[in-house]
Amino acid sequence: MTEIKVIKGDKGYDLNFTLQKADGTALDLTGATLLFKCQKHDASTVKFSGSMTITNPPGTDGKCKYTVQATDFDEAGKYDGEIEVTYGSTQILTFTDILIEVVAELPK
Repeated sequence: MTEIKVIKGDKGYDLNFTLQKADGTALDLTGATLLFKCQKHDASTVKFSGSMTITNPPGTDGKCKYTVQATDFDEAGKYDGEIEVTYGSTQILTFTDILIEVVAELPK
């Protein structure tokens, strides 16, 4: 499981991931399209989704990132995330077990 802690309302920074196959080797992302999806824990709908970037093209090392937008984490709480990897129009792999805790900023 990947656990990430972020500050409520912060934006413009990257969430970095290295995607691996079951045997622990890097997933080759060459030619893939990646989508990051996130929802509040125990919610029934996705709060946001967005395109991801392969950080070291062509992507043979499995490294990718999602850049956090202004309204992504505008509420404190726990979020579940997943990454969808699509090759062409048919093959989709989904990486789950991403837990993000959004904490309130300390008062000024």
